[in-house]
Amino acid sequence: LFDLPPYAATYITITIADTKATIGEEAGETDAFTISLSQAINPGNTVTVDVDFATGTTTEDADFVTGAQAALQAIADSTAGVSFDGTTLTFDDTFVGTTLSFSVTAANDDLTDSPETLTVTLSNATAVNGTATAADAESVTVTDVEQGSPAWMAGLRPNDKVVAVNRKPVGTVDELGEELKESNRQTA
Repeated sequence: LFDLPPYAATYITITIADTKATIGEEAGETDAFTISLSQAINPGNTVTVDVDFATGTTTEDADFVTGAQAALQAIADSTAGVSFDGTTLTFDDTFVGTTLSFSVTAANDDLTDSPETLTVTLSNATAVNGTATAADAESVTVTDVEQGSPAWMAGLRPNDKVVAVNRKPVGTVDELGEELKESNRQTA
């Protein structure tokens, strides 16, 4: 029999989970994201994973990507054995534990831009000794109804679901926008 080093059979899976499906801007709600390793880092090993923050638009990126990256950066900077360069999260063998959590707070930007979805995706995992995998993502939708806006004055609140405009069904934000435009043309 061969005496293999402890890292020879290392296979680490990296996942991400979050606590909420939606958070509201007006309430300044927070969602906690947790990045988990399937096992502790063995001595002499280093594991990396790319972390991508995306929303789909540059306006939303300004709202949430910067804040989410800063939240992960702050927790990485304060945790031994963890570093984050804005793209790649690195765990070395001085990291104690298997989870790293950070929180994202909905920033009230005084714009009517709801809903916004922040997706955090893990990919391109590597391990110096052994194998690491990550192909996971979590999303949170940020809802927003600006106080004093026409929607607010009509009684809409964060997390309300609009199903029809003038009895015409709507299923997406784009359909809602089109029906509202059509409604405004008919009343003008």
